[in-house]
Amino acid sequence: MTDIPPPDAADTALSFLLRVQDDPEDGRLKAELQQWRQADPAHERAWQQALRVRLLGQMALQGATQARPPSKPTPDNLHRFPVRRWRAGALATAAAAAIVLACAPSLRLWFQADYTTTTGQTRQIALDDGSHLTLGSASAIAVHMQGDTRRVVLLKGEALFQVKHDPRRTFVVEADGVVSRDIGTVFDVRSGAGHVVLGVGEGTVGLRAPQAGIAAEQTVNAGEQIDITEKTGAVRRSTISPDSVGSWNTGLFGASAVSVADMLGILRRHYPGYVIVRGTIPASRLVGGVYDLQRPADSLRMLVTSAGGSMREVAGRILVISFPG
Repeated sequence: MTDIPPPDAADTALSFLLRVQDDPEDGRLKAELQQWRQADPAHERAWQQALRVRLLGQMALQGATQARPPSKPTPDNLHRFPVRRWRAGALATAAAAAIVLACAPSLRLWFQADYTTTTGQTRQIALDDGSHLTLGSASAIAVHMQGDTRRVVLLKGEALFQVKHDPRRTFVVEADGVVSRDIGTVFDVRSGAGHVVLGVGEGTVGLRAPQAGIAAEQTVNAGEQIDITEKTGAVRRSTISPDSVGSWNTGLFGASAVSVADMLGILRRHYPGYVIVRGTIPASRLVGGVYDLQRPADSLRMLVTSAGGSMREVAGRILVISFPG
């Protein structure tokens, strides 16, 4: 079985930060952290960044504490207060680290994108050529309309396209090297969690993906879906209900043979906080069903549990998801 690799260095550094703050005396954890830091210079840079952010969080917490009048100790809270204060500080600094680490990629996207959405937001966009698209939650696109070419780059997330066909002006959507060409259609493109997924609701799309061995354009018809794994170039073609294409726009996502990693990527774009994934996501596991995007934490818990993992919430805005391995 081929598994998706562990999360990136920033996620892993934040995960270690949370675990060390939960149990600072755990010798095996310290050894694991040290081994991880020494394995790659990028790991050490991510760890140092997490420590700097923790320091900023501690300074912010200290300022907020000094601004409040001190609580009068009582017999009931005299002994418990230091523990509560330590836990509050640990959670506050972890939350601060999560926010800063999560914002860095968003800032880069902000400079590249013409249209963006925030968590839980969708956006209707009318293009100059008469085409319409719906931008999904936490997504970003760049639009290039030049001469006889109409090109949209999906930088992050998902978008549903309703293209006004014009044989004189090609309409293409690019997502991580996968090029989808409109042939008069309604289609959805999703990028995230190491996958690019194309689903066609109406008409036909021409698709090229050189990194997956699809150099010559292939046609994808209504009721078909192509799932390309970026790292391996693996291609999976499946039959879907045309009505399910863009179903996320209703607040419900109808999944049919979706990988756990892809479904996790979809749901985390709707969670109004930071999601940390530890362990190895079961890449070959496929899931189906209907997921409520208005209740992403509940949907994530249902997904993770069904895939053999566990989930806990920290500080009210951080989900820590753990898979074996």
